[in-house]
Amino acid sequence: MEDIEDVLRQAITEMESGRPGPVFVEFPTNVLHEEVASAGPAPVMAPEPLQGEETLDTWDFDALLDDLSKARYPLLLIGAGVRTAKARDAALEFAETTGIPFVTTTLAKGTLPEGHPQSLGSCGIWGQPAAREYILEHTDAIMALGTTFQELSSYGWRIKPDNVLLRVDIDVDELSRNYAGRHRFCGNLRPFMAALDRAARQRSNDFSFSEAQERVRALKDDVGYYTTIPHKHEADTESAVNPVALVKAISDLTPPEVTVVSDVGENGAWSMYLIERSVPGSYVINAGLGSMGHSAAAAVGVSLGRPGKKVVSICGDGGLMMNGNEIATAVRDGASVLWVVFNNGILGTQKHYQRDYLDGRYIACEMPDVDYCAYARSMGAEAARVTAIDDFRKVFAQMLTAPGNALIEVVVDPEVKPEPCYFY
Repeated sequence: MEDIEDVLRQAITEMESGRPGPVFVEFPTNVLHEEVASAGPAPVMAPEPLQGEETLDTWDFDALLDDLSKARYPLLLIGAGVRTAKARDAALEFAETTGIPFVTTTLAKGTLPEGHPQSLGSCGIWGQPAAREYILEHTDAIMALGTTFQELSSYGWRIKPDNVLLRVDIDVDELSRNYAGRHRFCGNLRPFMAALDRAARQRSNDFSFSEAQERVRALKDDVGYYTTIPHKHEADTESAVNPVALVKAISDLTPPEVTVVSDVGENGAWSMYLIERSVPGSYVINAGLGSMGHSAAAAVGVSLGRPGKKVVSICGDGGLMMNGNEIATAVRDGASVLWVVFNNGILGTQKHYQRDYLDGRYIACEMPDVDYCAYARSMGAEAARVTAIDDFRKVFAQMLTAPGNALIEVVVDPEVKPEPCYFY
Protein backbone atom coordinates (compact mmCIF):
# COMPACT_ATOMS: atom_id res chain seq x y z
CA MET A 1 0.00 0.00 0.00
CA GLU A 2 2.79 2.41 0.87
CA ASP A 3 4.26 2.04 -2.65
CA ILE A 4 1.17 3.19 -4.58
CA GLU A 5 2.02 6.90 -4.81
CA ASP A 6 5.63 6.26 -5.83
CA VAL A 7 4.56 3.73 -8.45
CA LEU A 8 2.01 6.09 -9.97
CA ARG A 9 4.46 8.99 -10.07
CA GLN A 10 7.03 6.79 -11.76
CA ALA A 11 4.46 5.57 -14.28
CA ILE A 12 3.52 9.15 -15.19
CA THR A 13 7.19 10.06 -15.57
CA GLU A 14 7.85 7.12 -17.88
CA MET A 15 4.69 7.87 -19.89
CA GLU A 16 5.69 11.46 -20.62
CA SER A 17 9.49 11.29 -20.96
CA GLY A 18 11.89 9.78 -23.45
CA ARG A 19 9.84 8.02 -26.08
CA PRO A 20 6.30 8.85 -24.82
CA GLY A 21 3.89 5.97 -24.67
CA PRO A 22 1.46 3.96 -22.56
CA VAL A 23 2.46 2.46 -19.23
CA PHE A 24 0.65 -0.47 -17.64
CA VAL A 25 0.14 -0.46 -13.87
CA GLU A 26 -1.62 -3.46 -12.33
CA PHE A 27 -3.32 -3.34 -8.93
CA PRO A 28 -4.27 -6.55 -7.11
CA THR A 29 -7.98 -6.69 -6.31
CA ASN A 30 -7.45 -6.58 -2.55
CA VAL A 31 -5.48 -3.31 -2.90
CA LEU A 32 -8.33 -1.68 -4.82
CA HIS A 33 -10.58 -2.14 -1.79
CA GLU A 34 -8.16 -0.40 0.60
CA GLU A 35 -8.22 3.28 1.55
CA VAL A 36 -5.08 5.29 0.89
CA ALA A 37 -4.30 8.52 2.70
CA SER A 38 -2.78 10.81 0.13
CA ALA A 39 0.16 12.94 1.17
CA GLY A 40 -0.97 15.55 -1.37
CA PRO A 41 0.61 16.59 -4.67
CA ALA A 42 4.30 15.89 -4.94
CA PRO A 43 6.85 16.61 -7.66
CA VAL A 44 7.03 13.97 -10.34
CA MET A 45 10.31 12.11 -10.16
CA ALA A 46 12.96 13.30 -12.57
CA PRO A 47 13.48 10.84 -15.43
CA GLU A 48 16.68 8.87 -15.48
CA PRO A 49 19.01 9.54 -18.42
CA LEU A 50 18.06 7.55 -21.50
CA GLN A 51 20.22 4.54 -22.21
CA GLY A 52 22.68 5.43 -24.96
CA GLU A 53 21.69 9.11 -25.08
CA GLU A 54 24.48 11.19 -26.60
CA THR A 55 25.51 14.82 -26.30
CA LEU A 56 25.61 17.25 -29.19
CA ASP A 57 28.97 18.64 -28.11
CA THR A 58 30.81 15.43 -28.96
CA TRP A 59 28.85 14.29 -32.01
CA ASP A 60 30.71 14.48 -35.34
CA PHE A 61 28.46 16.58 -37.59
CA ASP A 62 31.25 17.17 -40.09
CA ALA A 63 31.65 13.45 -40.76
CA LEU A 64 27.95 13.18 -41.54
CA LEU A 65 28.00 16.26 -43.79
CA ASP A 66 31.09 14.96 -45.60
CA ASP A 67 29.19 11.80 -46.53
CA LEU A 68 26.06 13.78 -47.39
CA SER A 69 27.96 16.03 -49.79
CA LYS A 70 28.89 12.94 -51.86
CA ALA A 71 25.25 11.95 -52.45
CA ARG A 72 23.35 12.67 -55.67
CA TYR A 73 19.83 11.80 -54.55
CA PRO A 74 19.57 12.24 -50.78
CA LEU A 75 16.30 12.05 -48.86
CA LEU A 76 14.96 13.14 -45.48
CA LEU A 77 12.65 10.43 -44.17
CA ILE A 78 10.40 12.11 -41.60
CA GLY A 79 8.84 9.85 -38.96
CA ALA A 80 6.25 10.52 -36.28
CA GLY A 81 9.08 11.18 -33.82
CA VAL A 82 9.70 14.52 -35.53
CA ARG A 83 6.21 15.71 -34.60
CA THR A 84 6.44 14.27 -31.08
CA ALA A 85 9.75 16.06 -30.50
CA LYS A 86 8.32 19.33 -31.90
CA ALA A 87 11.18 19.25 -34.40
CA ARG A 88 9.06 20.11 -37.43
CA ASP A 89 10.45 23.62 -37.95
CA ALA A 90 14.06 22.52 -37.42
CA ALA A 91 13.68 19.65 -39.92
CA LEU A 92 12.09 21.92 -42.52
CA GLU A 93 14.81 24.55 -42.09
CA PHE A 94 17.50 21.90 -42.64
CA ALA A 95 15.71 20.61 -45.75
CA GLU A 96 15.54 24.12 -47.17
CA THR A 97 19.14 24.93 -46.20
CA THR A 98 20.46 21.90 -48.09
CA GLY A 99 17.81 21.45 -50.77
CA ILE A 100 17.25 17.80 -49.80
CA PRO A 101 13.89 16.29 -50.89
CA PHE A 102 11.78 14.92 -48.07
CA VAL A 103 9.08 12.34 -47.49
CA THR A 104 7.02 11.36 -44.44
CA THR A 105 5.83 8.04 -43.13
CA THR A 106 2.06 7.52 -42.97
CA LEU A 107 1.97 8.30 -39.24
CA ALA A 108 3.90 11.54 -39.84
CA LYS A 109 1.71 12.65 -42.75
CA GLY A 110 1.43 16.45 -42.74
CA THR A 111 4.38 16.97 -40.37
CA LEU A 112 6.16 18.74 -43.22
CA PRO A 113 3.99 20.49 -45.84
CA GLU A 114 3.14 18.11 -48.66
CA GLY A 115 2.61 21.05 -51.01
CA HIS A 116 6.29 22.04 -50.68
CA PRO A 117 8.30 21.67 -53.94
CA GLN A 118 10.82 19.39 -52.20
CA SER A 119 8.10 17.11 -50.80
CA LEU A 120 7.41 13.64 -52.13
CA GLY A 121 4.37 13.33 -49.87
CA SER A 122 4.08 10.19 -47.77
CA CYS A 123 5.85 6.93 -48.50
CA GLY A 124 4.97 3.30 -48.02
CA ILE A 125 2.65 0.75 -49.52
CA TRP A 126 -0.12 3.35 -49.85
CA GLY A 127 2.23 6.30 -50.32
CA GLN A 128 2.87 8.40 -53.39
CA PRO A 129 4.08 6.67 -56.57
CA ALA A 130 6.72 9.38 -56.98
CA ALA A 131 8.05 8.64 -53.48
CA ARG A 132 8.23 4.93 -54.19
CA GLU A 133 10.15 5.50 -57.42
CA TYR A 134 12.59 7.95 -55.83
CA ILE A 135 13.26 5.82 -52.74
CA LEU A 136 13.64 2.43 -54.42
CA GLU A 137 15.25 3.50 -57.70
CA HIS A 138 17.20 6.70 -57.07
CA THR A 139 18.04 7.65 -53.51
CA ASP A 140 21.57 6.97 -52.28
CA ALA A 141 21.49 8.62 -48.84
CA ILE A 142 18.48 8.40 -46.52
CA MET A 143 18.47 10.51 -43.37
CA ALA A 144 15.86 8.81 -41.16
CA LEU A 145 14.43 10.93 -38.36
CA GLY A 146 12.21 9.44 -35.67
CA THR A 147 10.99 6.44 -37.66
CA THR A 148 11.04 2.70 -37.00
CA PHE A 149 11.39 1.52 -40.63
CA GLN A 150 8.43 -0.81 -40.15
CA GLU A 151 7.12 -2.96 -42.97
CA LEU A 152 4.68 -0.51 -44.59
CA SER A 153 6.96 2.52 -44.74
CA SER A 154 9.97 0.50 -45.96
CA TYR A 155 8.05 -1.24 -48.76
CA GLY A 156 8.47 -4.60 -47.08
CA TRP A 157 12.07 -3.75 -46.10
CA ARG A 158 13.07 -3.36 -49.75
CA ILE A 159 15.13 -0.24 -48.99
CA LYS A 160 18.82 -1.06 -49.42
CA PRO A 161 20.65 -1.02 -46.06
CA ASP A 162 23.69 0.76 -47.55
CA ASN A 163 21.46 3.70 -48.52
CA VAL A 164 20.63 4.58 -44.90
CA LEU A 165 23.06 7.39 -44.07
CA LEU A 166 21.66 8.58 -40.73
CA ARG A 167 19.29 7.43 -38.02
CA VAL A 168 18.15 9.67 -35.16
CA ASP A 169 15.81 8.40 -32.46
CA ILE A 170 15.03 8.91 -28.78
CA ASP A 171 15.05 5.12 -28.30
CA VAL A 172 18.51 3.55 -28.55
CA ASP A 173 17.04 0.16 -29.49
CA GLU A 174 15.46 1.61 -32.63
CA LEU A 175 18.83 2.74 -33.96
CA SER A 176 19.82 -0.82 -34.82
CA ARG A 177 16.40 -2.31 -35.55
CA ASN A 178 15.67 -3.13 -39.22
CA TYR A 179 18.30 -0.63 -40.48
CA ALA A 180 21.38 0.63 -38.63
CA GLY A 181 22.64 3.60 -40.64
CA ARG A 182 26.22 4.77 -41.10
CA HIS A 183 25.70 7.59 -38.61
CA ARG A 184 23.46 7.38 -35.54
CA PHE A 185 22.36 9.70 -32.77
CA CYS A 186 20.31 8.77 -29.72
CA GLY A 187 18.56 11.74 -28.21
CA ASN A 188 16.08 14.55 -28.75
CA LEU A 189 15.48 15.35 -32.41
CA ARG A 190 14.75 19.04 -31.98
CA PRO A 191 18.17 20.22 -30.69
CA PHE A 192 19.90 17.72 -32.97
CA MET A 193 18.28 19.11 -36.12
CA ALA A 194 18.91 22.69 -35.01
CA ALA A 195 22.61 21.87 -34.52
CA LEU A 196 22.76 20.00 -37.83
CA ASP A 197 21.22 22.96 -39.64
CA ARG A 198 23.78 25.34 -38.10
CA ALA A 199 26.59 23.07 -39.23
CA ALA A 200 25.14 22.80 -42.75
CA ARG A 201 24.80 26.58 -43.07
CA GLN A 202 28.54 26.90 -42.45
CA ARG A 203 29.10 24.61 -45.45
CA SER A 204 26.28 25.82 -47.68
CA ASN A 205 28.45 25.69 -50.80
CA ASP A 206 28.69 21.91 -50.39
CA PHE A 207 24.98 21.38 -50.94
CA SER A 208 22.53 22.20 -53.71
CA PHE A 209 21.10 18.85 -54.85
CA SER A 210 19.51 20.51 -57.87
CA GLU A 211 19.59 17.19 -59.73
CA ALA A 212 17.60 15.56 -56.93
CA GLN A 213 15.07 18.40 -56.89
CA GLU A 214 14.63 18.14 -60.65
CA ARG A 215 14.06 14.40 -60.31
CA VAL A 216 11.34 15.04 -57.73
CA ARG A 217 9.60 17.52 -60.02
CA ALA A 218 9.81 15.14 -62.98
CA LEU A 219 8.48 12.18 -61.03
CA LYS A 220 5.49 14.12 -59.70
CA ASP A 221 4.72 15.36 -63.20
CA ASP A 222 5.07 11.88 -64.73
CA VAL A 223 3.07 9.77 -62.29
CA GLY A 224 0.90 12.40 -60.60
CA TYR A 225 0.77 13.66 -57.06
CA TYR A 226 -2.22 13.15 -54.76
CA THR A 227 -5.28 14.51 -56.56
CA THR A 228 -3.47 14.56 -59.94
CA ILE A 229 -2.74 10.81 -59.84
CA PRO A 230 -4.62 9.26 -62.78
CA HIS A 231 -6.84 6.23 -62.21
CA LYS A 232 -8.35 3.68 -64.55
CA HIS A 233 -11.75 3.97 -62.89
CA GLU A 234 -12.77 7.42 -61.68
CA ALA A 235 -16.25 8.05 -63.07
CA ASP A 236 -19.49 7.79 -61.11
CA THR A 237 -22.18 5.33 -62.08
CA GLU A 238 -25.82 6.41 -62.38
CA SER A 239 -26.53 5.57 -58.75
CA ALA A 240 -23.16 5.53 -56.95
CA VAL A 241 -20.11 7.72 -56.37
CA ASN A 242 -16.67 6.59 -57.45
CA PRO A 243 -14.51 6.31 -54.28
CA VAL A 244 -11.47 7.82 -56.00
CA ALA A 245 -13.42 10.94 -56.96
CA LEU A 246 -14.88 11.03 -53.45
CA VAL A 247 -11.51 11.06 -51.66
CA LYS A 248 -10.09 13.60 -54.09
CA ALA A 249 -13.06 15.85 -53.30
CA ILE A 250 -12.42 15.48 -49.56
CA SER A 251 -8.76 16.42 -50.12
CA ASP A 252 -9.72 19.47 -52.19
CA LEU A 253 -12.42 20.74 -49.82
CA THR A 254 -10.85 20.13 -46.40
CA PRO A 255 -8.87 23.13 -45.07
CA PRO A 256 -5.28 22.40 -43.97
CA GLU A 257 -6.02 23.00 -40.28
CA VAL A 258 -8.91 20.51 -40.15
CA THR A 259 -7.92 17.09 -38.84
CA VAL A 260 -8.87 14.09 -40.98
CA VAL A 261 -9.21 10.82 -39.05
CA SER A 262 -9.12 7.87 -41.42
CA ASP A 263 -10.28 4.34 -40.81
CA VAL A 264 -8.54 1.25 -42.17
CA GLY A 265 -9.60 -0.94 -45.06
CA GLU A 266 -10.13 0.32 -48.58
CA ASN A 267 -11.30 3.77 -47.47
CA GLY A 268 -8.05 4.08 -45.49
CA ALA A 269 -5.97 3.04 -48.49
CA TRP A 270 -7.61 5.71 -50.64
CA SER A 271 -7.16 8.35 -47.95
CA MET A 272 -3.46 7.63 -47.44
CA TYR A 273 -2.96 7.68 -51.19
CA LEU A 274 -5.03 10.70 -52.20
CA ILE A 275 -5.43 13.13 -49.27
CA GLU A 276 -2.76 15.83 -49.12
CA ARG A 277 -1.95 17.35 -45.71
CA SER A 278 0.38 20.18 -44.68
CA VAL A 279 -0.20 20.73 -40.95
CA PRO A 280 1.25 18.51 -38.19
CA GLY A 281 -1.43 16.34 -36.62
CA SER A 282 -3.94 17.01 -39.40
CA TYR A 283 -4.05 13.34 -40.46
CA VAL A 284 -4.69 10.47 -38.04
CA ILE A 285 -4.88 6.77 -38.85
CA ASN A 286 -4.51 3.65 -36.72
CA ALA A 287 -1.64 2.28 -38.77
CA GLY A 288 -0.27 0.11 -35.98
CA LEU A 289 -2.99 -2.34 -34.98
CA GLY A 290 -5.12 -1.29 -37.96
CA SER A 291 -8.32 -1.51 -35.95
CA MET A 292 -11.40 -1.31 -38.14
CA GLY A 293 -13.94 1.21 -36.84
CA HIS A 294 -11.24 3.25 -35.11
CA SER A 295 -11.97 6.52 -36.93
CA ALA A 296 -15.66 6.54 -36.02
CA ALA A 297 -14.72 6.81 -32.35
CA ALA A 298 -11.26 8.43 -32.49
CA ALA A 299 -12.64 11.49 -34.29
CA VAL A 300 -14.75 12.22 -31.21
CA GLY A 301 -11.67 12.18 -28.98
CA VAL A 302 -9.74 14.43 -31.37
CA SER A 303 -12.63 16.90 -31.46
CA LEU A 304 -12.97 17.01 -27.67
CA GLY A 305 -9.22 17.55 -27.43
CA ARG A 306 -9.48 20.50 -29.80
CA PRO A 307 -12.62 22.33 -28.69
CA GLY A 308 -14.31 24.36 -31.38
CA LYS A 309 -12.43 22.65 -34.23
CA LYS A 310 -14.26 20.54 -36.79
CA VAL A 311 -12.90 17.02 -37.35
CA VAL A 312 -13.58 14.85 -40.42
CA SER A 313 -13.94 11.09 -39.95
CA ILE A 314 -13.59 8.82 -42.99
CA CYS A 315 -14.91 5.29 -42.56
CA GLY A 316 -16.67 2.53 -44.39
CA ASP A 317 -20.10 1.17 -43.59
CA GLY A 318 -18.43 -1.83 -41.92
CA GLY A 319 -16.32 0.43 -39.70
CA LEU A 320 -19.28 2.58 -38.70
CA MET A 321 -21.25 -0.52 -37.73
CA MET A 322 -18.52 -1.31 -35.20
CA ASN A 323 -18.28 2.03 -33.38
CA GLY A 324 -21.05 4.23 -34.75
CA ASN A 325 -22.65 4.39 -31.32
CA GLU A 326 -20.00 6.98 -30.46
CA ILE A 327 -22.08 9.50 -32.41
CA ALA A 328 -24.19 9.62 -29.26
CA THR A 329 -21.07 10.40 -27.22
CA ALA A 330 -20.15 13.21 -29.62
CA VAL A 331 -23.61 14.76 -29.34
CA ARG A 332 -23.77 14.40 -25.57
CA ASP A 333 -20.31 15.86 -24.92
CA GLY A 334 -20.42 18.68 -27.46
CA ALA A 335 -17.94 17.42 -30.05
CA SER A 336 -17.92 18.66 -33.65
CA VAL A 337 -17.41 15.76 -36.04
CA LEU A 338 -18.37 15.22 -39.67
CA TRP A 339 -18.51 11.50 -40.50
CA VAL A 340 -18.18 10.60 -44.18
CA VAL A 341 -19.39 7.02 -44.57
CA PHE A 342 -18.37 5.07 -47.67
CA ASN A 343 -21.41 2.83 -48.08
CA ASN A 344 -20.69 0.19 -50.71
CA GLY A 345 -22.73 -2.49 -48.95
CA ILE A 346 -19.74 -4.79 -48.51
CA LEU A 347 -16.56 -5.39 -46.55
CA GLY A 348 -14.53 -4.22 -49.54
CA THR A 349 -11.10 -5.64 -48.75
CA GLN A 350 -12.52 -9.09 -48.10
CA LYS A 351 -14.98 -9.22 -50.99
CA HIS A 352 -12.54 -7.89 -53.58
CA TYR A 353 -9.94 -10.42 -52.49
CA GLN A 354 -12.49 -13.22 -52.75
CA ARG A 355 -13.61 -11.91 -56.13
CA ASP A 356 -10.13 -11.60 -57.64
CA TYR A 357 -8.25 -14.49 -56.02
CA LEU A 358 -10.82 -17.02 -54.79
CA ASP A 359 -12.91 -17.32 -57.94
CA GLY A 360 -15.79 -15.35 -56.46
CA ARG A 361 -16.41 -17.76 -53.58
CA TYR A 362 -17.89 -15.18 -51.22
CA ILE A 363 -18.34 -15.59 -47.50
CA ALA A 364 -19.04 -13.10 -44.69
CA CYS A 365 -18.43 -9.99 -46.80
CA GLU A 366 -21.93 -8.55 -47.39
CA MET A 367 -23.24 -5.75 -45.18
CA PRO A 368 -26.89 -5.40 -44.13
CA ASP A 369 -29.03 -2.65 -45.66
CA VAL A 370 -28.87 0.02 -42.95
CA ASP A 371 -30.28 3.53 -43.08
CA TYR A 372 -27.22 5.30 -41.70
CA CYS A 373 -28.88 8.71 -41.87
CA ALA A 374 -31.75 7.56 -39.66
CA TYR A 375 -29.17 5.91 -37.40
CA ALA A 376 -27.26 9.18 -36.97
CA ARG A 377 -30.40 11.28 -36.52
CA SER A 378 -31.62 8.93 -33.79
CA MET A 379 -28.58 9.98 -31.76
CA GLY A 380 -28.99 13.70 -32.40
CA ALA A 381 -26.72 14.33 -35.40
CA GLU A 382 -27.64 15.88 -38.73
CA ALA A 383 -27.43 13.55 -41.72
CA ALA A 384 -27.63 13.46 -45.53
CA ARG A 385 -27.39 10.76 -48.18
CA VAL A 386 -25.78 11.40 -51.58
CA THR A 387 -25.36 9.35 -54.75
CA ALA A 388 -23.48 11.85 -56.95
CA ILE A 389 -20.13 13.59 -56.49
CA ASP A 390 -21.47 17.09 -57.21
CA ASP A 391 -24.09 16.64 -54.51
CA PHE A 392 -21.41 15.45 -52.12
CA ARG A 393 -19.30 18.53 -52.71
CA LYS A 394 -22.22 20.82 -51.85
CA VAL A 395 -23.30 18.91 -48.75
CA PHE A 396 -19.74 18.45 -47.48
CA ALA A 397 -18.95 22.16 -47.80
CA GLN A 398 -22.12 23.06 -45.91
CA MET A 399 -21.71 20.54 -43.09
CA LEU A 400 -18.00 21.24 -42.68
CA THR A 401 -18.72 24.80 -41.56
CA ALA A 402 -21.90 24.10 -39.59
CA PRO A 403 -21.68 23.68 -35.81
CA GLY A 404 -22.28 20.34 -34.14
CA ASN A 405 -22.15 16.80 -35.49
CA ALA A 406 -23.24 15.50 -38.87
CA LEU A 407 -22.99 12.41 -41.05
CA ILE A 408 -22.89 12.08 -44.83
CA GLU A 409 -23.77 8.65 -46.17
CA VAL A 410 -22.17 8.34 -49.61
CA VAL A 411 -23.39 5.48 -51.78
CA VAL A 412 -20.11 4.18 -53.24
CA ASP A 413 -19.51 1.97 -56.26
CA PRO A 414 -18.85 -1.52 -54.81
CA GLU A 415 -16.88 -2.72 -57.85
CA VAL A 416 -13.93 -0.33 -57.48
CA LYS A 417 -10.96 -1.28 -55.30
CA PRO A 418 -7.82 0.78 -54.55
CA GLU A 419 -5.09 0.89 -57.16
CA PRO A 420 -2.22 0.21 -57.21
CA CYS A 421 -3.01 -2.67 -54.87
CA TYR A 422 0.14 -4.09 -53.25
CA PHE A 423 -1.64 -6.48 -50.92
CA TYR A 424 -4.15 -8.24 -53.21
